[in-house]
Amino acid sequence: MALHFGDDIGGVLLLSAFKYDNYLQRIHRLTVKEGVHPEGTDGSEMHRAGEAIVMHELGHALDRLLGISTSPEFQKFRLEVLASLDVAKEVSRYATTNNKELIAEAFSEYKLSKAPRPVAMAIGRMIDDAYNKKFGGPK
Repeated sequence: MALHFGDDIGGVLLLSAFKYDNYLQRIHRLTVKEGVHPEGTDGSEMHRAGEAIVMHELGHALDRLLGISTSPEFQKFRLEVLASLDVAKEVSRYATTNNKELIAEAFSEYKLSKAPRPVAMAIGRMIDDAYNKKFGGPK
């Protein structure tokens, strides 16, 4: 099991056994197939569900650290691009919950999928750019 702590604490908690949990792997594969979570975040490796959960929670942590969900760039993207798309199909059904879940789901796909879709690419690059701007990175 993994979860992102609330706004005051910040962090990701991992329970040691979740990485090898076959039930978790089966449930994650099913939820990806049903569109609840992003394409490309499942896989045949036993650890894949754990990676997807951790990457999703890391997306939340980066959103909080960088202020992506409240940034002018994200708001413009939301109004100009996402408004005309079916986010459930372009990312996942869970991504339609709110901006924070959209960012976390897109980030998970961006990092784990071999072929991330355009929305995941755009949000992933937004996070990369904001991180590099704040902390330095490749020019």
